Amino acid sequence: MGGNEITSTALADNLIGDPPTRTYSVYLPPGYETSDRHYPVVYVLQGFGGGVNFRVLAGYFDHLMAAGSAHEMILVFFDGVNKLGGSWYLSSPTIGDYETFIADELVSKVDATYRTLPTSESRGITGCSMGGYGALHLALIRPDAFSVAAPMSAPYEWEQWTASILKEHGRDALISLAAAAAPNPDNPPRYLDMPFKVVNGELESEPDVLRRIDAHDPVADLELYLDQPIRLRGLMIYQDTDRGSEDRSYTEAAGAFDKTLTEKGFDHEFIQVEAAHCGGGWAPILEFMSTHLAR
Repeated sequence: MGGNEITSTALADNLIGDPPTRTYSVYLPPGYETSDRHYPVVYVLQGFGGGVNFRVLAGYFDHLMAAGSAHEMILVFFDGVNKLGGSWYLSSPTIGDYETFIADELVSKVDATYRTLPTSESRGITGCSMGGYGALHLALIRPDAFSVAAPMSAPYEWEQWTASILKEHGRDALISLAAAAAPNPDNPPRYLDMPFKVVNGELESEPDVLRRIDAHDPVADLELYLDQPIRLRGLMIYQDTDRGSEDRSYTEAAGAFDKTLTEKGFDHEFIQVEAAHCGGGWAPILEFMSTHLAR
């Protein structure tokens, strides 16, 4: 597992000046060097500012394979961090086209470099927090690229969530979301419409900007997914339940999204665990990927 570089056309010329050359890491299973097999691939997306320990996740995977609980797969790690803290794996002139970068450019680079099974049926995507949102978003809008998704501790139904961010914490996260979902090329230096303003020393939301951000939430992505013919091989919603009082919106919204999926006849798994944010453990996700990806 080591660092690799890719220079992206999709991320070039973004308005905040992030470099188009990005790094990613690849975990190769134990049998890779001694075989000529081709393997399924799981893309792992980082949360806001990072957070997933690659070596810890690789250790989980080594243990599962040794126990016979998971088949060998290739893991690809990408952080999605930008000058504003996080890209949210969305696309705008302000941050660049992360959707095309991941689903097309990065996938093509990995398939050309390693012995993958280069079809969507053998390609999954996961991540935690911002990475969980990104995994679900990319799977729903690009099921031609990823057939299995397992978001961990992701935010759902953003109207409630963005309001809680403004009240409790995470202003930087909300600004980064605005760069992705409410870009404004005519408003330097951030090139976005601010989602809040300061009035008499207090923060007040900008409802029009928040509506533009909320239009990118998973519920909106689900409607786009249902309007196209390709279907996922598997979806797991994996959510913690112990985030503290200010973060109840995460758990409540995950449950509401699970209900929406069920009402729309979307076959999926919904798992809640007593754990801190992104602390539920990766074993269920890796086992889910191993079970649902074509080999």
